[in-house]
Amino acid sequence: MKLAALCTISLFCWTVVHGCVDTSPIDYHPPPMDGGILSDAAIFGEGGLIAACRGCVIASCSDQYTECLEHEKCVKAVNCLMDSYCLNYDVSNLANLPACLVQCSLESGILSADDPAIEYTAPVLTCAQLPETCGPVCNVR
Repeated sequence: MKLAALCTISLFCWTVVHGCVDTSPIDYHPPPMDGGILSDAAIFGEGGLIAACRGCVIASCSDQYTECLEHEKCVKAVNCLMDSYCLNYDVSNLANLPACLVQCSLESGILSADDPAIEYTAPVLTCAQLPETCGPVCNVR
């Protein structure tokens, strides 16, 4: 008798839970982004956010970016950071740097804080992080 009651309760519970769970697929709509995303293509296209960030940095930080282009380490570092969409970090908090920043530094050959390439890299990154230039496009909060 107890086994029959347990089976009945289990079947009832399964039916109730199964009947209440809606497993049908839903359409996903990403949350709206703050700032100056350029277009739907920039948001949804493959690599669109990276392309929008790169375009913004080249256009809005052109003086700093042009100077960076004359130095191989700077070009490698800035391109790596933009390619990995890695501009959302606080440079004043050196104890909590993101892995992508460390990886890009290593890949570009910038191995110390006194590397001369930082003189050309820092202005590009600072400009890219500003809310009035590329911060919203490059995911800087």
